[in-house]
Amino acid sequence: MKTSINIFFFFVILLLGACKSETKDKIQDGRMCFASSEKGITSVIALEIEGKEVLGTYIIESIGKDKTEGDFFGNLKDNVIKATFDYWIEGQNQMEEIELTLLKDKIQIKRPGQVEINGEMFDRDSGKETTTEITKTNCNDVSKEMD
Repeated sequence: MKTSINIFFFFVILLLGACKSETKDKIQDGRMCFASSEKGITSVIALEIEGKEVLGTYIIESIGKDKTEGDFFGNLKDNVIKATFDYWIEGQNQMEEIELTLLKDKIQIKRPGQVEINGEMFDRDSGKETTTEITKTNCNDVSKEMD
């Protein structure tokens, strides 16, 4: 009898643990915003998730440089968004594939070392892939940046 009760509690705890981890890892539909400012660079992202589709805006401002501002669209799988970032910088429209990883309280953005300009590929910055992390924030706090 005691063994049966122990087995029952073991399965209950196992089941509760499985349910808890499943809901923790699932990304919910809705709006999410991220912002950071360090070393003279301000980055802001606002994104909208609907099912597996993601739409967003990404702004990068550096002291003494033109602002990079554009939109991205892509698909969400697990906590990774593979997206096309279409943006303007220095009067030119550019496009690149980016990867955004949703972490607990941050978003990590991987950008390639090359960009497409008018159908041709060019090195972006150093020609090397870059990774940036931006902290999650309240969307009301970034609304003025997005206007």
